Amino acid sequence: MKIVYMIFMFLCLTIAQPQETIEWPSLADSPWPTFRGDAQATGRSQYVGPKTPNLIWEADLPLGILWGPTIGYNEKLYFGTHAFLLSDTSESNLVYSYNSDGTINWSFETGDWINNETKPIAAHNGTVYFTTGLGELLAMTQSGDLKWRTPVMSIFYISISKDGEVYGSIGDTLVAYNYLGEQILQKDIGEVIVSPVTFSTDGESLFFHTGAMYKPNSTNYIYSTDKEGNLNWRMGFSNSNYGEIAIDNSDNLYFYASIPGSPSPQYLYSLNKSGSINWKFQVYVYNSYSAPTILFNGDIVFFTRLIDRNLIISLNQNGETNWEYELDPDEDVFFADINHPLVSDAEGNIYLGSTDGNNFYALDREGNLLWKYDLEGREFDSSPAIGSDGTLYLGLNGSSFDRSQTRTLIAIKDDPNSVRDEETPTEFALYQNYPNPFNPSTRIKYQVANTAKVNLIVYDILGREIATLVNEIKPVGTHEVEFDASELPSGIFFYRLQSGDFTQTKKMMVIK
Repeated sequence: MKIVYMIFMFLCLTIAQPQETIEWPSLADSPWPTFRGDAQATGRSQYVGPKTPNLIWEADLPLGILWGPTIGYNEKLYFGTHAFLLSDTSESNLVYSYNSDGTINWSFETGDWINNETKPIAAHNGTVYFTTGLGELLAMTQSGDLKWRTPVMSIFYISISKDGEVYGSIGDTLVAYNYLGEQILQKDIGEVIVSPVTFSTDGESLFFHTGAMYKPNSTNYIYSTDKEGNLNWRMGFSNSNYGEIAIDNSDNLYFYASIPGSPSPQYLYSLNKSGSINWKFQVYVYNSYSAPTILFNGDIVFFTRLIDRNLIISLNQNGETNWEYELDPDEDVFFADINHPLVSDAEGNIYLGSTDGNNFYALDREGNLLWKYDLEGREFDSSPAIGSDGTLYLGLNGSSFDRSQTRTLIAIKDDPNSVRDEETPTEFALYQNYPNPFNPSTRIKYQVANTAKVNLIVYDILGREIATLVNEIKPVGTHEVEFDASELPSGIFFYRLQSGDFTQTKKMMVIK
């Protein structure tokens, strides 16, 4: 029994790679089930997005989309409409569910005329949470039936704990509700909370911004509390923004703020979990909802503006510059702003779009442009979502008073005939299986940096070897193998790639 336990612990340690997705059982197995991403707000997907701007469909949502879409456990899209309905208050704003082929699944009338300013959460049990413009928290089934609704006065951003509790804020009060809609937390922080809550890797600590941007003679704070809202620590700044605080797998925090006592200069900060500064990197402008993404290898990628240049910058984990990419130097700098959190995929490709409707971009992890897509004036205020098949979904909008908007939900996916040949890999990598969860078979892709002996083995949760998928010398390149689980019961399994000194393990789930 002791040997089995040691094998199991060894597997657990190999799973805990520096920037792999940490298990969060309350959330759907989807790339971006919360405000932007995982509960640590890294903005990192387990899937690979498109390398070409191949439009596969468009849908007309006449009231536009501000935040969303979110992808649920069932691969459905969830989002709310954006425009005001001032001329006729008998009308109601809507929450939508769309299928991955661009057809409507269902819609739900919120009963509110004001626009929806939040993005839904798709929980692992199938519940979809959403807050309305006039201050109600809704819980719906995947089929669009209302489970419950509760007034919350005003709650803009919601997050979900490992136990399935919905966290948000009402002014200076931190609140939480259980899965029945019962309020389980009401904690006065003393400062207006202006950002979503993000969580430490163990789910026991909360992090958020308080204060208001560009308010003279004010102090903004970064807060850390426990799940009951009791203060762990806080750090004061002259300014910070409303973007999420990104947390890496070592519980380091990344966010924008200005130094205490002065509105400038401005920095991207890295703090440790205890609130001590690891490093700070001077930036020139950060926008209201800007937030960095943390790539799978730990690099931090973010947006800033330097007078007449809009830049995407990549830093390593020590705060040193890897590269810079300049966005559209010929365009008006103020209308090419990126005012949303960035996202990245399993290969480190980075996705972002112009808030004022210029272009949507895809960069690779070295800062090279993969593609650019003309938004034709449609604004992009949120973050995209990537489906398990690699489809990238964008929610777009026009004026909040425009009730006849077109082409506001679009899907981009690689055309297999147009994707350029992959470059020769320079490092080993193991990718998330697809589909996941699965029944009865799934495919596993891995990358080999040099001709070498490769082992790819499947284990059960007790560390017992289930199947050897690869045990041979493989050439440089990207390879794929199919795993058939027809004879296995439902449950969690692990697959481990080993070649020389390289070892990486990932988790997969069989559902029957």
